[in-house]
Amino acid sequence: MFGASATTIAFAQEYLDIVLPGMFLTTLTFNLSGLIRASGYASKSMWIQVSGALLNIALDALFIVGLGWGIRGGAWATTIAMAFSAGLAVMHFLNPKSFIRFKRHCWEPKMYIVKNILAIGISPFSMNVAACAVVALLNSQLIHYGGDLAVSAYGVVNRVAMLVVMILLGICQGMQPIAGYNYGAGNFKRLYKSIIWSLAVLTGYSLITDVVIWNFASEYIGLFASNEASIIYGVRYIMAYTLSLPIYAAYYILTISLQASGKGRESMILSVSRQGLIYIPLILILPVFFQENGIYYTQPLSDWLTVILAVILSWDLLKEIYRGSRAAGQLE
Repeated sequence: MFGASATTIAFAQEYLDIVLPGMFLTTLTFNLSGLIRASGYASKSMWIQVSGALLNIALDALFIVGLGWGIRGGAWATTIAMAFSAGLAVMHFLNPKSFIRFKRHCWEPKMYIVKNILAIGISPFSMNVAACAVVALLNSQLIHYGGDLAVSAYGVVNRVAMLVVMILLGICQGMQPIAGYNYGAGNFKRLYKSIIWSLAVLTGYSLITDVVIWNFASEYIGLFASNEASIIYGVRYIMAYTLSLPIYAAYYILTISLQASGKGRESMILSVSRQGLIYIPLILILPVFFQENGIYYTQPLSDWLTVILAVILSWDLLKEIYRGSRAAGQLE
């Protein structure tokens, strides 16, 4: 369903047989890291996840290259790294000095808490569901126009792009608790400055990254792929991808601002639109008229349309923040 061909499905099955049973460890790590970050230990939360990633890299080299385990080695490396990160996160809460302590009498669901979690959580949940549907459609289009090489090249570009986007996401995640706390406290000055600072820094970073990729696209993709055909496909994808990179900051910041202010409906619409309501029709329509090029430019066009929608959906919130600062004599 997600585009695996007869050539690749056996590898995917071998990988999932090992990784899938341990996926709960990723959920555990993600949730506990969020609690650690929310309780003021942002650096510790970061290092818990970074440590797991570094261990994964080291074990990949050992299992895949050193021991020659291939796909099976990559799967075991991932599973062990997930368990390591989860163990570090659990150890934080076992420490008597931890700000948050788990106690048995606290394990009682309260509907007002559940509703608040769902109001904010439905947005990223919907975004991930839409992203899964997009992957299935995209891979089917890639198989049609370029076969397994096109799918593998896109996989490389997706990982390469994540190296760039993760920096954006990291800063935005750091901004999220600040936005939530200050919106709730009515401190619009700090919230306004956080938004402006994040937009300026991340947009500047994106523009610099664009220039680097435009000048060294082949070399950049070549770090992650050795097949010449894959590199050619990868360069085409990454060049199209960079067309929307400078507006990613605006998209993520506006989405996070909506979530932090409790506007779950608007945030959900925005999240579903980028990788669903906007992307899915485009990935079905553009290749009909522009063939393979239609696949390349679906993502940047979807991103630009989504940012326009983001501005519309968050306009009232932005006015509230601006007017709140100005009314209090806080805006500089």
